This record gives sequence, C-alpha cells and structure tokens, in this order.
Amino acid sequence: MAFTNGTADKFAALPVGTVFQYSSDGTTYTTLPNIRTIGTVGETGTFVDVTPLGDTKTRALAGLSEQPEITYGFLDAFDETDWTTFLTAAQNKTAMKIRIWFPNKRQADLDVALNGYQLSEPSNDSPIEVTVAARQNTIAWTSVETPPGGGS
Repeated sequence: MAFTNGTADKFAALPVGTVFQYSSDGTTYTTLPNIRTIGTVGETGTFVDVTPLGDTKTRALAGLSEQPEITYGFLDAFDETDWTTFLTAAQNKTAMKIRIWFPNKRQADLDVALNGYQLSEPSNDSPIEVTVAARQNTIAWTSVETPPGGGS
C-alpha cells in the first residue's frame, strides 16, 4: 500500500527517541538509557459468550481486560547505580511504576509487577544483554509533546 498524502514520514519509528523510566513512588522517575526492547504495551479484552440456546450463531460481549506479560530488554550497564537499583527491584519481585514516552508523542504510564531477570546468552562481538520479566497491571495513555526531561 502506498502513502498518497505524504504521511509516511509522520509515523514514528521505534526505538529511535523512546524514553523508558521507572519509579518506586510515582513521583520521581529515573531514565534508563540502556533499554533495547519494551515488549507489548497496552491492553486487550476477553470476550464472554452470551449466545442464547435458540441462536444459530454465537454472540459475545466484551469481557475483562487482560494485561500482558512483558519482557524488557536492556544492555547490561553493570556499573550504573540507577540500573543496578532497577535490577535489584526485579530480583526482589517489586511492584514498580514505568513511564514510556514514544516518539509519536504518546506516553504510557504503567503499574507493573517485576518478576526477576536473566542474562541473555551472549554471542561473539555483542554486548551482554539482560531481560527483565514483568506483568502490566494498569495502563494510562496520555499525549505529551516533549519527552520526559525536555528533550526534543
């Protein structure tokens, strides 16, 4: 499909410009610049079958929302205090607030349950990477013009 209105350049590309932050109190956020992958962000719902016995086709209503399990991928910045603090929280299975600012000016504020981390198997000539397991509990979307910290 071709873009006929010259709009292709308006679509944001990930991960260029994405800002990942965490907070234990929801007030002070710390940026982790070593983020590589952010997993699925958002929520979808389930469906509840409400088909009456006499119908020949199924019917459904929207059910409860399901929150995704997330795997965050990072470069291992083992000597950075903010990074080791986040890893310790993951190791201790701590609840955490995550803020992700996307280049398309969407911001997601999430409550997540962290659930440990793993070192990824390294390959030749590549940096060591760490994956952090989490499950999203809540999400709030907002539109924010500039990234946290006032970047462009």
